[in-house]
Amino acid sequence: MTDNETQNVDENSPLNDRLLAILAGIAALFIFGALTGYTAQVVEDGNLRAIDGAIVFGLIIAMVLAGSFAWSKWRKVAAEPEATSARKSRNIYIGATILGGFLGAFIMVAGGPDLDTMFSNDPISGAVAVISIMIWAIGAPLITIIWWRVTDEHEIAAYSKGGLLAFHLYVFLVPSWWMAARAGWIPQQDPMIIWAVTMVLWSVAWLYKKYA
Repeated sequence: MTDNETQNVDENSPLNDRLLAILAGIAALFIFGALTGYTAQVVEDGNLRAIDGAIVFGLIIAMVLAGSFAWSKWRKVAAEPEATSARKSRNIYIGATILGGFLGAFIMVAGGPDLDTMFSNDPISGAVAVISIMIWAIGAPLITIIWWRVTDEHEIAAYSKGGLLAFHLYVFLVPSWWMAARAGWIPQQDPMIIWAVTMVLWSVAWLYKKYA
C-alpha cells in the first residue's frame, strides 16, 4: 500500500468520523447555549438592534452547520459495523451531552440573562439550584454508573487515563493558584473556572486516548 493510500484510509477512518462528530456535536451545544443566553439578554433589554439580529442569525447558522456536520458524520459511522457496547456507550454519551447542553441553557435563562451566568457567583433562585443539583448530584452519577457497566475495556482505560491526568492538574493547579492569589499576583480562584478547565482537559485526554 502506498503512502497516499495509507493517508486516505486514515482520513476516512470511522474513528476520525466519530471524533469529528463528537466535537461538532459539542460545538453545536455550546452555540445553542450562547444563542439561548444572548436571546434572553436581548429580550430582557427590550431593544433589538441590528447588531443583535446579526449575532443571533449568525449563531443560528453556526449551530445548524455544526449540528448538520455532526449528524452527517454519525450517519456515516452508523453504517459501519459496531459492537453493542460501543453503540450503547455512544448513545449514553450523546444523551448526557444533550442533557448538559440543556442544563446550561436553563441556567443561563432562569438564572439571569447575562452570558456569564454559567460561571457567575451571583445569587440564583432556589428552584434553579434544586434542579441543577439534582442533575449534577443524582442524574450525572447514575448516568456514569450505567455508562461504566456497558462500556468496553478500551474506552474505560481511556476515560481513566484522562481522569488521572485531569486530577493531577487539579492537585497541582489549586494550591498554586491559591498561593499566587494570597501573594496578590492573580485574582482569587473561582471553583467553577477550575472545574471547567479540569473537565476540558479530561475530555480532550479521554478522546485522544480513545481515538489515537
